[in-house]
Amino acid sequence: MTQNPANPFSILIVDDDDGMTQTLNYILTEKGYEVETAKDGLSALSRLKEKSFDFVLTDIRMQGMNGVELLKKINKLSPGTTTIMMTAYTLPELVEEAKREGALAVFPKPLNLDKLIVFIDEIIAHKSILILDDDVDFCKSLQNLLNSKGYNITFATEVDEAINLMLGSKYYVIFLDMKLNGTTGLDALIAIKKVDPKVIVALITAYRQEMAGLVQESLKKGACNCFYKPLDIDKLLRLLKDIERKKLHGILGG
Repeated sequence: MTQNPANPFSILIVDDDDGMTQTLNYILTEKGYEVETAKDGLSALSRLKEKSFDFVLTDIRMQGMNGVELLKKINKLSPGTTTIMMTAYTLPELVEEAKREGALAVFPKPLNLDKLIVFIDEIIAHKSILILDDDVDFCKSLQNLLNSKGYNITFATEVDEAINLMLGSKYYVIFLDMKLNGTTGLDALIAIKKVDPKVIVALITAYRQEMAGLVQESLKKGACNCFYKPLDIDKLLRLLKDIERKKLHGILGG
């Protein structure tokens, strides 16, 4: 995935192994990421208080604060940050706790650097989301909320505008309102799938009864789910995380 030099994705590497941090710093910087390093949990937290990071890549076993303790603090301090763990030791209890606390993956050391790079690139791809809804205020509100969770959000108010955006950029998920000016969500879904048959489309509507038939037909045509306004944000975020994990699990298992 080509990085935008004007807005590179940022990574904080946390590891008390200087050789490891220098190696990762060099490789990830060469890939176009903005990289900073910290040798322990306290130093990492200091940096996270100064600026936000898209990713934290941290060792589990460190002097003082371990990686799982750091993860718990990251979740409170910077909930939009994605955390990836590393470990050179068999620490099943800590690994399982890290997963329960929301670590997206745990990579064994010595690291498979090629797999790690592919994994990070896939995470970035999964964070590109398009909202198609003719309610601008709703779009902006959802955009702000998802931006705060680490997602890269674009919105469109018309189908033609959304199609043009899709032709110029790759979106992994599209949130599609079922009642648009001049067209239905079903017609929009069909147009979207012609451009990108693999894109994941989740439906949105404020009209549960009125749109019931179109929602069912859209689900048959390949939409994955339907969210009703006012949105259940926790449910929506769980869907996004489930989509990420299912796709990325295939990379780690490959």
